[in-house]
Amino acid sequence: MKKVANFLVEKRHYILALFLIFAVVSVFLIDKVNVNYDMTKYLPDDSKMKQGMEIMNDEFGEETSSSLRLMFNDLTEEEKENIYSDLSKIKNVESVNWEKGSEDYNKDGYTLYEIQTEYDSHSDECDEVYKNITEKYADDDNYELYMSGEIYDANVPPVSTENLLLALAILIVVLLVMCNSWFEPIVFLGTIAVAVIINNGTNAFLPSISDSANSIVAVMQLVLSMDYSIILMNRYTQEKERHTDNKEAIRSAFPAITSSSLTTFVGLLALVFMSFKIGGDMGIALAKSVLISLICIFTVLPSFILASDKILVKTKKKSLNIPMGGYSKIAVKGRYVISGLFLVLFVGLFIAKGNTEILYTLDTNSKVDEVFPIASLPL
Repeated sequence: MKKVANFLVEKRHYILALFLIFAVVSVFLIDKVNVNYDMTKYLPDDSKMKQGMEIMNDEFGEETSSSLRLMFNDLTEEEKENIYSDLSKIKNVESVNWEKGSEDYNKDGYTLYEIQTEYDSHSDECDEVYKNITEKYADDDNYELYMSGEIYDANVPPVSTENLLLALAILIVVLLVMCNSWFEPIVFLGTIAVAVIINNGTNAFLPSISDSANSIVAVMQLVLSMDYSIILMNRYTQEKERHTDNKEAIRSAFPAITSSSLTTFVGLLALVFMSFKIGGDMGIALAKSVLISLICIFTVLPSFILASDKILVKTKKKSLNIPMGGYSKIAVKGRYVISGLFLVLFVGLFIAKGNTEILYTLDTNSKVDEVFPIASLPL
C-alpha cells in the first residue's frame, strides 16, 4: 500500500490529467448508454408471469403500442370538438378516444381524451407527440391540462431536476457547516463529479442498464462515496500535524479508507444473487460506481487537496462540534436494556416482514386516474 501511495502522490499530475480526459470522453459516452425500460426482462426464468408473457408474445407478437391520457377542465362544447380534432392531426397519433356526452369521457366539468400510438412509449415518435401536446396546451393559460399514461411516465424523470438541486443544496449546506474549511466542499464535490461522470459514461460498455438503476445510481454514488472523501480529508489534516511534508501526510492518510470502502463494494455485489434480476443489474451498476469513486478518491482527490492546500489553510474555520459525551454515557449504562429492546424490535419487524404486501405496479396519484379511473378486468 505504501508503494502504491508513493506512486499516486508522485505521479498525481499525470494521473489527474488522465482522469480528466476520461471524464471528458465519458460525457460523450453517456448518450450511448443502452437503457432498458422493460422491467419484465428482469423476471426470474421460472416466473409464471414471464412464462405467460412469452406464450402471449409467441401467439400474438410483442405489443409496442402506448397511450397518453389527457384531461382538461372547464371546456366549452366547441373547445371539446376543436381539441379532439387538433389531437387527431398530431403526427404519430394513431387514434384519439373521446365521445361527446359520455360520462366515460365527460365528468364533473372534466373532459378526457385517450391518445393511442403504435410506437413504444420511450421512442422518438412518442417523445415528439408528448412535446407537441405540452407545447400546444400546457403553456396555454386558457387550458388546465392533466396527463397520465405510458408516454407521460416515459417523459417525466423519476427524480425531478428541482429535487436533485434541492438535495445538492442541502448537501452543500451540511458540508459548509461540518467541514474545517470553507473550500473543502468544493474539493469534495469536484472529485465526486469526476467519478459520477466517468461512471455514467462507462455504463455504455454494459449490455444494458435498467431505467431504475440509471435514474438513481448518480445520487447513490454521491451518498455512498462522500464519506470516504471526508475521512481522507480528516485523516490528511491529522497527519499534517505529524509531518512537515504534505505529500507524506497524504500518503499516510490512504489506509484509513481502504478496508471500509472495499466492504461497501463487496456488499453491493451481493445484490447480484437476487432471483429478481433487477438486483444484479443494480448491484453491478452501484458496485461499479463505488469502485470508480474509490479510484477517484485515491487519484483525483489527493491532487485536488495538495493543489489547494494553501486555500484550505486560508479558509480554515471552526466546524460544528456536536457534544456526544452524554449520549455515550447513556449508551454504556443502558447497554443491556438497549440490546434487549433492539432484539424485541428485530424479532417483531422480522415477523411483520412476512406480511408485507408486494405490488407490481406503482400508484402515480394522477389527477386523471382519480377522476377517470382505469377500468380493471376481474381476475
